[in-house]
Amino acid sequence: MINLMLNSETNEMVALKKSVYAFDNCVDAKRVLHEIKLLPYLHHENVSFALM
Repeated sequence: MINLMLNSETNEMVALKKSVYAFDNCVDAKRVLHEIKLLPYLHHENVSFALM
């Protein structure tokens, strides 16, 4: 699910990807972990990496 959110630090609208049931099955879990591993390598001004 992708949500549009307001960044309270910069007052900019940002897209937030939320994976609710990401680890319910092996295939989805591997897909999410693969995306998380790739995020730091995407050096673009529109891509940020935050894990909470």
